[in-house]
Amino acid sequence: MKIEGIDEARKPRAALLQRWLPPQPVETQPEPAPSPLSDPRIAPMLEQLLQQLFMQAVLQMMNQVFNQLGAAGSGQPSAGGGGGIAPAGGVAGAAPVPASAQPPSLPPAPTPAAPAVEAPAPAAPAPAAAAAPPAPAAESPSGTAAVNGGGPNSLTLRNNTDQPMQVAFFRNLAPGEHPSFNGPEATFTLKPHESLKVAMPEDWQGRVQKWSGSTQDNANWAEINFEKSTKKIWFDESDIPGRNSSIKITAPDGPVAGSDRSLLGQAPADIVTTDSSGQKVIKAPQWFTGETNQASVDFLNRTLGTTNAYVLPDDNNAVRVSEANSLTVDFGEA
Repeated sequence: MKIEGIDEARKPRAALLQRWLPPQPVETQPEPAPSPLSDPRIAPMLEQLLQQLFMQAVLQMMNQVFNQLGAAGSGQPSAGGGGGIAPAGGVAGAAPVPASAQPPSLPPAPTPAAPAVEAPAPAAPAPAAAAAPPAPAAESPSGTAAVNGGGPNSLTLRNNTDQPMQVAFFRNLAPGEHPSFNGPEATFTLKPHESLKVAMPEDWQGRVQKWSGSTQDNANWAEINFEKSTKKIWFDESDIPGRNSSIKITAPDGPVAGSDRSLLGQAPADIVTTDSSGQKVIKAPQWFTGETNQASVDFLNRTLGTTNAYVLPDDNNAVRVSEANSLTVDFGEA
């Protein structure tokens, strides 16, 4: 048989057989399952994860730097900034260590055949350097503890009783007769017959007293004025607010104020009361309301005199002055 333009005998054998062979199926490659990374919702999450991992690495490096600085630093801040009295053993706090956040895990991939991408767990930050414990008051060769209150002057406080005693410092609200009835600036507990030396600012003015816990309690004061302009110390004992201890103030160049006599046992019952801590004390000769207890005035004038301590506000002969830069305050039984 002839086909126009083509001789059947000249066709390749394979071409001739194609008319008789059944059509062969065409092999097709299975379409790959879509990757979770191709999902447009995953890209922002990956970007967020990378940012969090970067911040984790930065925070861990900062933590290591803080640890090295904390281990190397040994200096203490100076106490008494702004002219106040710092408590014993004040230590600057350790530098804060930033906390690292756990990065969120990605949601499962939309195709079950492909597992979700799991973020690597961040390394735990190194532990922060522990702050050093407060240093105890230093012991001098004489056995008197010392506290740096920030200044060239000093007060040595002595508890001459057989019981522990808490002593409080109150700085005046302003120069002159402006006592503070707010909380104390500093308090110290003295063991029986213990002494404490406190460095004082050069311009401090206020009082030191046996502290019973309330400014409304009857208590006598050691009033002290470190006068910066003259380099002198003005001081006195005031029994105007009452008497809960004996107070004797001594300057190294001679002046003495107050008395170390215990008067409570001699006091008439009508001028004895108890303070907020339950201790017996002598009532105030004149409270700050202006009310006068004449029985207390008469008893203290007779036993102390008007030149050793203030009993009423006009007893100005009780004031002493020293050109030294230190005082010793002895506390005893009321």
